[in-house]
Amino acid sequence: MSQWKILLLGDEEKALYHPLSRVLSGVRAALEPLGELRVCTDYAGLSVEDLKEYDVIVSYLDCPQELKGFDNCLAEYAEDGGRLLALHNGIITPPGSRIERVYGGNFITHPPYDLLQYHWKGKEDFSMEEEPYMVEEMDRKNKVFLQFVYKEETYTAGWYRKAGKGYCCFLSPGHDRRTTDRKVFQELLRECVQGLLE
Repeated sequence: MSQWKILLLGDEEKALYHPLSRVLSGVRAALEPLGELRVCTDYAGLSVEDLKEYDVIVSYLDCPQELKGFDNCLAEYAEDGGRLLALHNGIITPPGSRIERVYGGNFITHPPYDLLQYHWKGKEDFSMEEEPYMVEEMDRKNKVFLQFVYKEETYTAGWYRKAGKGYCCFLSPGHDRRTTDRKVFQELLRECVQGLLE
């Protein structure tokens, strides 16, 4: 297996709702088999050139109004050929921003935590308690691979898309360790990253 360089971005002390430490053990279990995983919460000084050292970047950033231009670095990284995955709250971006266009969608709201039925394209359906993230898809070219059912309605929970010369992925589940410590989530996240690298 190839050894990839993966950067996991998140927030801790300044996290609004999703401190990185709350999901870190499960995300590590999912991604460390793929290669070298670097965890970073002090990302403000990273440049686009710094980001380009990584094959994949997973964004679990939780302070969309405090990025101070770092979101543009992420967007440029993807548009120049990088692979970028927005995990759960990572999809929450300033409306109308460059990174919103790169991701091809944005967070709208979520009802309370609930038991959700997930439909994973080409795989067995599974159930998991999670936040039912409602997102707006802004590009019909998004390739949806994951959906969930909430109150008999079906919602998008994961997609791939082309972004300039690069590729992006959005994966909705990932609120806390109740999700990320589950084997099915770890398999899902690992496959998302592998899908970006194919």
